[in-house]
Amino acid sequence: MVFCTNLNAGTGIGAQLGVVPPLFNIDAAQTISATLKTDRIPFVFSAKIQLEEKKFSGAGFTSDMWLANPVIGHSIIHFYYGPGFTLIYFPKIEKDDFSQIAQLFAAPRFMAGINCFLTDFSEIYAQAAVEPGVLFHEKDGVKFRICFPIEAGIRIWF
Repeated sequence: MVFCTNLNAGTGIGAQLGVVPPLFNIDAAQTISATLKTDRIPFVFSAKIQLEEKKFSGAGFTSDMWLANPVIGHSIIHFYYGPGFTLIYFPKIEKDDFSQIAQLFAAPRFMAGINCFLTDFSEIYAQAAVEPGVLFHEKDGVKFRICFPIEAGIRIWF
């Protein structure tokens, strides 16, 4: 099992942007995240905010376990994958042009992606995930929901 390919640093922090495509009657959303990864544990942690129609709609957390991060051929590009979980809270919002009911989404997730170390201290990556979970909805109760977030980012290692 390979946890991380960067041997000259111990902790990576970064910024991540993402989209949640509008599938299965789910509105399109954008995410902005801060990420944390260490060489010592195989998890990547992310704190995120979610935007819908360019307005704040929720905040959440993800944790992904990297099962492996092998090199693709003889290149500088690596492939990673693994399970994780996500939790996103959508507060009740009532504004002139945007409203939503309080909701909580909880789901296991499976992600896969590619990453590349540009230098000993900078990494870029792109990943996709599938999140089959439950949405606890203030009016409708519990509903099944599946999301497919796509994310890209950069981490700086120190």
